[in-house]
Amino acid sequence: PRLLGGVGVVIHEYVHYLVSYNFPKVPRWFNEGLAEYYSTFAIEGDYAVIGRPVDRHVAWLRRHGRIDLVDVLEAGGGSSRHVESDAGHFYAVSWGLVHYLLSSGTGLGPKLATFLADSSGYAPSVLFEEVFQLRLEDLEKELERYLLADGPRAGSVALAGLGNGSGVRTRSAAEADVLTDLGALTLRLGDEIEAGRQFELALAYDPENGDAYAELAHVRSVAQRLEEADVLFAQALELGPRDERSFVLYGRHLLGRLQQARSAGEAERANALARQAAGAFRAATDLKPDFAEAWALLGAAHLLGGLDATAGIAGLDRAISLLPDRVDLYFQLLQLELRNDGLDRARRLADGPLRRLGGEEWGLRADEEIDRTLLLRQANRAIREGRLDDGRAFLADAIGITTD
Repeated sequence: PRLLGGVGVVIHEYVHYLVSYNFPKVPRWFNEGLAEYYSTFAIEGDYAVIGRPVDRHVAWLRRHGRIDLVDVLEAGGGSSRHVESDAGHFYAVSWGLVHYLLSSGTGLGPKLATFLADSSGYAPSVLFEEVFQLRLEDLEKELERYLLADGPRAGSVALAGLGNGSGVRTRSAAEADVLTDLGALTLRLGDEIEAGRQFELALAYDPENGDAYAELAHVRSVAQRLEEADVLFAQALELGPRDERSFVLYGRHLLGRLQQARSAGEAERANALARQAAGAFRAATDLKPDFAEAWALLGAAHLLGGLDATAGIAGLDRAISLLPDRVDLYFQLLQLELRNDGLDRARRLADGPLRRLGGEEWGLRADEEIDRTLLLRQANRAIREGRLDDGRAFLADAIGITTD
């Protein structure tokens, strides 16, 4: 706690970790509100206490006396505009709304599940009113009463009852596994040195923990101690990691090595590294089929390494189905489609999701990518046919439109 800013911060980040790995498409307000809701979690005797009030949020609401649900709900589709402009309001209301939905005793839990699973495309505020059958103005008044007049109450769960008849099984966590998870959270909070210490301590408890080796290798890779990272990743693979994150970290390291090889003109080595990276990301998706980032990185490996475009396209399509607001994924997909002679789909991507999500800036980047690809094809064709002056002209045009 002294190093990380408090137990609540650790729990908050751990909730994000669980949500991102299991429910990547939840709106921002629910993600942050849930993390704050559980941030006050505590074990007291034989009970787990959940949902204690977060004092700073209650204080903010008392001081400002404002709850604007439209503002908060519309920030849940991936945009950070509202969060940046008024973070205090966003986090306080998100926490309060999640607390009300989960702990007010109004039985709204099933409707919350319906709302989170909906993919109809309605504006979040409109969908919220439709699913919950509540007017937002009325709910704002109810939240003021619940959060400020009455005060939200915590609940408790008997630890002895966990798992009885519910299908849940509990077990004691090994010291090395706890330290490895703690190190990963520490790394997420930006303290690479302390994270490295946690991973080293985990290995002192269990020298055959492949996941701890992979995490420590990642720390070394980030610090550009690449040869050390190579050795540590080799040890991790030999021991057999159990966590899909370990394979993603290894694949990321290989992509960094790939970029080095390309810069050095080592095409054959770059291709070999791309195949290894793709294999690592495949291993991650085998362990967790809905691991969106692993599918995205699989597509990136095929793009950067010049591997089979069809397999890369399939990986990006899967990633986009899980992360539909990631504009960079659509751009990578466009690039692979162009490599795969999918010009029609590339144009649809440029005029559709790239402009819709990224605005005209991404649309122009997509147009440039398409136009340059066509010019380079014409140049190569002219050169193969011996029309060198035409080839030079096409290449000059390609250079002329290139802003990257």
